[in-house]
Amino acid sequence: MVQIMQHSTRRLTPDLNHMVLEPLIRDRIAIAYPPKDDKNPLADMVIWASVSEEVDVKIREQQA
Repeated sequence: MVQIMQHSTRRLTPDLNHMVLEPLIRDRIAIAYPPKDDKNPLADMVIWASVSEEVDVKIREQQA
């Protein structure tokens, strides 16, 4: 998110609760770790949410 220009000046700390802790508590974060023999030590993480049709339209408009 920090790499996107409109978010480049935002700090992660105030959003940590909203973006990570709440989804973690609600079981909406998935973390995939690579196999032990993989040379790439990075893990993948996905955060998702359920939103109404109206909210989905607003989000898609912001991405355009």
